Amino acid sequence: MQRLLFTLLILLGTSLSVRATTYHVSTTGNDASAGTSPAAPWRTLAKIATYSASPGFQPGDQILLKAGETFENVGSVAFSGSGAAGSPIVFDRYGAGAKPNVITGQKVLSGWTATSGGVFKWQALTSDAAHLWEDGVYQRKASDATCADGVWFHNATTREVFWKPSSGTPAAHVVRTTQSGGTGLSFVDRSHITVRNLAFPGTSTPLSFRAATGTVRGITIENCDFQWNVTAINLHYPDLRIEDVILRGNSISNVLFATKFWCDGTPALSGRMVNVLIENNIIRDLDVDGRFDPAGTQDHEAIYIQSPIGLVIRGNTVENVRPGVNGGNGISIWVPSLQGGFDNIVVEHNFLNNTDTGISAFGGSTPDRVTNTVIRHNTVCNNRRGFNLNTRCTSPGALKVMHNTTHNCLTGITLEFQSGWEVRHNIFSDTTAHIAFKSAVTNGGLFPINNNLYHATGSDVWTSTSPAVSWTSTTWRALHDVSGGLIDS
Repeated sequence: MQRLLFTLLILLGTSLSVRATTYHVSTTGNDASAGTSPAAPWRTLAKIATYSASPGFQPGDQILLKAGETFENVGSVAFSGSGAAGSPIVFDRYGAGAKPNVITGQKVLSGWTATSGGVFKWQALTSDAAHLWEDGVYQRKASDATCADGVWFHNATTREVFWKPSSGTPAAHVVRTTQSGGTGLSFVDRSHITVRNLAFPGTSTPLSFRAATGTVRGITIENCDFQWNVTAINLHYPDLRIEDVILRGNSISNVLFATKFWCDGTPALSGRMVNVLIENNIIRDLDVDGRFDPAGTQDHEAIYIQSPIGLVIRGNTVENVRPGVNGGNGISIWVPSLQGGFDNIVVEHNFLNNTDTGISAFGGSTPDRVTNTVIRHNTVCNNRRGFNLNTRCTSPGALKVMHNTTHNCLTGITLEFQSGWEVRHNIFSDTTAHIAFKSAVTNGGLFPINNNLYHATGSDVWTSTSPAVSWTSTTWRALHDVSGGLIDS
């Protein structure tokens, strides 16, 4: 009997593994082919979308795009299948060469008509054009049809597009504009999806995951390149949950948002992110010249996440984030005011350079917003603020800021609603204000600041007129346990 059971288990495992199929896609292929070998690949991204709807991909299936090739689709590529725990559906590449380019949600504009002043016009679009790329590079939008070099304008009434090439004539460039909202690969209510080793240049939102009707689980994005995107990676969970997410080893540059994990920002909604690892990504140059957001009316965020439970942000490099309406954050963790706080958070070994704020945590004024959170071993330099912590908790040690280095910032740490925190063993070097307090410290026992090294210029300050404080040795010792600490002037 035991031998029969063992045999059945082997046969069951074999039958499950046989179901997993590898599909190949190449620009030299044919969508009428089987797609199951490099010799007979599919040709288009549209084939992937239609096959996902029927007959459908199975858990463990792989969809491989040929290295060094560019795959383009006018509209969004809506994916209809899900993998399973331990058997995700995988998007990857095959063959030698560069990562394959995936350009979706765009329309190529050709057949321009010359107007005056070197400006060219394209006939009416069937939908609004929110963005435009010249040779894959995001272009500024003008306020009227009189365009400077490399600038464009869309007439919302006539739907005509006006554009002045950065050089030469339209024939020397490839021009694309947003279509169907500009979303690339779209996964709505799809779980256990892995995307790796692909490049996403010049697409408004290359990867979008949304929990619309139920919990989404098992999303992995690794070793992908994103460039000239409005939002590189978008995860949306309005009143639901996305669980078990890994972002690892990606390169993101010249975008407005690098990662946007959000639940609409509506206080009544209670969407949560659960068990997230954001590790070893390189994020640089967020709207540094203002072409995405000339007026600075939007937030500019490198790593942005709302309402997390179980979050590790580790080993990432973030450089050059242009300030927006609420600043420009390297790492931003936020909880809308009526939701629960963040719990089990580790932010460690990240390097944040030339951002408005290196690490920012917002939780509102309601108590017990933060539990079991550690910010440690990060290096933050050349920022307006190293850390901006606007949270409240009543449990001692609920949020620990430890062993970080802050250099050449106007403010090392800005603290508001101080209670339940520990600020220990940090280095504040060449900061104008080491620690800026925005509200009174009412319980020093719950708020120890000790064993920190304060080097060169700097002081502690209140950032508002109330409460008024005269910084004396008595005041200093009331706020800091300086025993064992160092003040290096």
